Amino acid sequence: MLIAQPSWTAKNHEDITQFIFEKFKTPALCIMDSALATSYAFGIANATVIDVGYEKIDVTAVTDFQISGRGTVPHSGGEAMTQRLMKLLKAKNFTRQMAEQLKKSPICEILPPGTTLPGTDAPEEIISNPAVAASTGATSLGPSVRITEAPRVAGLDIEVGEDDDAFGEDKVDDDGVLDVASIVTSGKTQEFLARAEAKKEREKAEKASAAALRKATRDAEKAEAAAAAARPARLPNSKRPRAIFHYEEIIKEAPDYD
Repeated sequence: MLIAQPSWTAKNHEDITQFIFEKFKTPALCIMDSALATSYAFGIANATVIDVGYEKIDVTAVTDFQISGRGTVPHSGGEAMTQRLMKLLKAKNFTRQMAEQLKKSPICEILPPGTTLPGTDAPEEIISNPAVAASTGATSLGPSVRITEAPRVAGLDIEVGEDDDAFGEDKVDDDGVLDVASIVTSGKTQEFLARAEAKKEREKAEKASAAALRKATRDAEKAEAAAAAARPARLPNSKRPRAIFHYEEIIKEAPDYD
């Protein structure tokens, strides 16, 4: 299996086939176009494959896994981009190695036509969510939404029928109505009141614990939001008025034979 480049002509295919059969005595040979190999790899029957090379760019239209059109853009590709960077940064004394490293760094971007560059008269976009901008580059996450807790309605300390064990199952009827007369006539009024008081204290402690937990959660969320707001937003390179590029140079020392 041999993957052919889009720039290869039919004569190139014939010469390569003849060379492989005569030189290596290969029993079988298959030459597949690189654009078709790409479409097969992604499982896409209809696609436009753009192959950016060293000195040219090949554009291939694939329809139903068949090449329906092909074009080549000469004097472009990676080398043309390097030459363009050297021309733009000539005043900064950029060498070819510097331009190559800059091309491969995250600073170098290919922006869509009409992109507003920093320093122009376009209105500045306000970052409403620095945390989102730092992670995704987005300046906002839609309209701001404030989440509040639902209002709490104060109820009775003792709800009839909530816990039958507080007064005994025989003191509460099927409708959840407390039989006060039975409690009074049973002679255990103090015991019932003590159990009710213990239940109230237990519920009060549980509510206090839940309130403390909610307060701790809210404080942690506020602290996290404050830290995210104080953190500087990381804007995309296309929106930064200035970017820093570090050039790494490898210097080979001469061997010392002394």
